[in-house]
Amino acid sequence: MTAEIGSVDRITSIIGERGTGKSTLALIDAVRFQNTTGALVIGHSPNGQIGDYPFIRFHKSLRALERAAGRKPAFMHFLVTGGQPEDVMVYARSVARAYRKRAIERAKHRWDEHKPAPRGVAATPVLCVIDEGTHLQRGHNNADLAELERALTSARHHHVAYTMLTQAPTARSWAFQEQANRFRVFRYLHEWGGNAIRAAGIPADELAPIRELPRFHYYHFDKESPQDAHYTAVDPADVEALRRRKIDDSWAFL
Repeated sequence: MTAEIGSVDRITSIIGERGTGKSTLALIDAVRFQNTTGALVIGHSPNGQIGDYPFIRFHKSLRALERAAGRKPAFMHFLVTGGQPEDVMVYARSVARAYRKRAIERAKHRWDEHKPAPRGVAATPVLCVIDEGTHLQRGHNNADLAELERALTSARHHHVAYTMLTQAPTARSWAFQEQANRFRVFRYLHEWGGNAIRAAGIPADELAPIRELPRFHYYHFDKESPQDAHYTAVDPADVEALRRRKIDDSWAFL
């Protein structure tokens, strides 16, 4: 399972108050992406709040995460202490670069990281999940913000997908909201946060019900298909599938 290099255009913003179901949906989405592309899923989750499931491994240092991801790529690996979300983002790009290089050379093409990959070459993508966007440190000055924006605007070429969960879409993570092309919005009351969501192109009248959404209900909006925007809910069957998910330990990097 792989994906053609350049075809992964996936920056997902999941917004909502605490306890609304953001983490559950993020994991369901990550499992689907991993099942269809064979992606390596890594991320940052303060105190492991993303959720306790058998297919998740938590690590207290970036080095430990790197070693574990190399040995057991079928699991999802999250850094809980000993680093920032940006550290995991940098590692995601480095792993994806290695995947791209290997795939291009196997296809008998010359590797040049400054040029687009030849058409038709597929490689294992990387999904980087940031469990709480307020932990992003970059964005305090122009240089840091430019670096974050470069990572996001080049994500498709890097063969990296990103998912960010946040309770405060205007705090430090606004650059991510600007670049996101997939939005999943749970119950959210703060007006400033609503402005950030509206700035993404979601009509204001569509957002009115968000204040009253029950737990696990959310607004689904993709920039590529705004006509398909709708309100929906996390499927209980998907939640049960998370609990029962078993890992094939025979996976290896492709």
